[in-house]
Amino acid sequence: MFSVPIVINKMNQGCISILSRENCINREMALIVELLSYKISNEYKVRKKSNNVDLKSFKLTDCQIRILKVLARGCTDKCAAMELGISLGTVRYHKTNIFRKLNVESSVQAITKVLKYGIIPLDEIEF
Repeated sequence: MFSVPIVINKMNQGCISILSRENCINREMALIVELLSYKISNEYKVRKKSNNVDLKSFKLTDCQIRILKVLARGCTDKCAAMELGISLGTVRYHKTNIFRKLNVESSVQAITKVLKYGIIPLDEIEF
């Protein structure tokens, strides 16, 4: 058996182990496990940094967030306008500003980004 800890921020978060019943674990197998542990630790750190985005920098208004929630349910612009009691032009105006603020080019990209960064929690989207 060979085991390597997964260390993140100087804390042991778990381990990766291999076990062989018949053959001895050679140095190559041990090295692969060590590299895998290193890769997992680094990937966690990279993802943690990318999730530390300043959410205030997006500055979405309440109306823009309501529009995104409706669009996330699969509604069209026209459907969103009817549901929110605003004109189709207003929905499109807000979408243009949403795309600019989030630096995206489509509703799908905008919805993905606000879900990814937790601007809109997934459980707030009613299907």
